[in-house]
Amino acid sequence: MNYERYYYSAPEVLRILGEYLLIDLLAAFLFFDSPLLFLIALIGVIPYGKYRKTAFRKKRRQALKEQFLTWITVLSGKVNGGMSAENAMEDSAGDMERLYGKNSMIVTELRLMSVRQAHSETLERCLADLGKRSMIPEIYEFAQIFSIARQNSGRMNAVITDTVRMMQEKSDTEAEIEVLISGKKLEQKIMFVIPLLILFYLRIETADFLSVLYHNPLGISVMTGCLLIYAVSYIMGERIVNITV
Repeated sequence: MNYERYYYSAPEVLRILGEYLLIDLLAAFLFFDSPLLFLIALIGVIPYGKYRKTAFRKKRRQALKEQFLTWITVLSGKVNGGMSAENAMEDSAGDMERLYGKNSMIVTELRLMSVRQAHSETLERCLADLGKRSMIPEIYEFAQIFSIARQNSGRMNAVITDTVRMMQEKSDTEAEIEVLISGKKLEQKIMFVIPLLILFYLRIETADFLSVLYHNPLGISVMTGCLLIYAVSYIMGERIVNITV
């Protein structure tokens, strides 16, 4: 599987269409009071779909990263118990299947590794290929360390254990950061919704107050500027709370 590519499932397509229709409806109703603009802006579902695909791809990568970390933790325990890395890989596939399901990404990859090893490919090469396809630095780095350890070191068990420990510490740090900023993310979402609620209230309760902002060049320019500022603020807010280790 090439993890750089992402294909929507049917529920995801319906979800994205629903999200964009709601966004389009709110923008057309609150900022421009124009059904025609709503219809014209429907073409924006294409770039919105690409934007959401990036988020789905990132979520899938994160899930694979967590599954991989669990797998190498199990692998490390089996290697320290006396198994060879290849046998430990085969044996750990059953553990991953019970934990994540037979159709999970890590189980699929372990099955692929097993088939490739049956055709004389090394475990090191299989891991390196997974690191390249997934574009997850931790997987690629583990593959490189694993390869060097097998070629140049007799302390294979210690190297794997130390690498797993460092990756686990990094994962724990990321989890702690996520907990610390979870409150800020909630505040950001609330601040994103409040202006829309205020504008919606004004449209319903005091329509005449906002009527001067619709259906005239000056009003359209002002509301367009407000919409752009609103969109840019949302994008900047997402980037601020998106902290990587």
